[in-house]
Amino acid sequence: MEERFWELDALRGLAVVGMVVFHAAFDLSYFRGFPFDVTNGFWWLLARAVATTFVLVSGCVLAISYGKVANGGIRTAFDKIFPRSLRIFALALVVTAATFLFLSGNGTIWFGVLHFMAVGSLITLLFMGLGWPQLIWTGIVMVAAGFLLESVTVQTPLLLWLGLRPAGFYTFDYFPLLPWLGVLLFGAAIGKRWYGSGVRGFQLPIGENGLTRALAFVGRHSLAIYFIHQPLLIGAILLA
Repeated sequence: MEERFWELDALRGLAVVGMVVFHAAFDLSYFRGFPFDVTNGFWWLLARAVATTFVLVSGCVLAISYGKVANGGIRTAFDKIFPRSLRIFALALVVTAATFLFLSGNGTIWFGVLHFMAVGSLITLLFMGLGWPQLIWTGIVMVAAGFLLESVTVQTPLLLWLGLRPAGFYTFDYFPLLPWLGVLLFGAAIGKRWYGSGVRGFQLPIGENGLTRALAFVGRHSLAIYFIHQPLLIGAILLA
């Protein structure tokens, strides 16, 4: 069985808990008119913290996986990661179809977190030959480019994946390659720097306990929870 680092699973689990809390507030606001302004203040910060944590951990895990097959070159790493990326992208298409059908095109998720993780993981492999400082600098450039693109509008939605949006574009979940690929590279840099040899390169200030084990369990099943939590939340809210 492939070795896992419980702290990374626990961090991902914490992000999943934050995601469920945020979506509960969003659903209560959207379906029941509760006074939660999820576009500002605490809720906005929570959403960004959750997304950033999830992408950072994913980048770190990607670097660890790459390190285990580095002797085989990028082709070996691609052969290992591509099947999972393909499965994630297939699930992303299900999300797009479901949101298009049930939301009548209003807020459809065209390039959300699953689309990004499927595509971004493969692109990140192209940068894995860099050292961790170069990964950080490359990530900074991509994040800066993403912020610059936020003020640019285009006539076509065909470049949504990159970060270029038409005027008035609206979606419930949007993770364009710029700036988020930069965040994924930051995570890869952390993985190379602190887990580059396949072992933890630092001492943790705490050990495993009941809480971290529970969070790690949630983190190991993040994809399944991502898929089932919204139907459960929405169903519970509508029934209530």
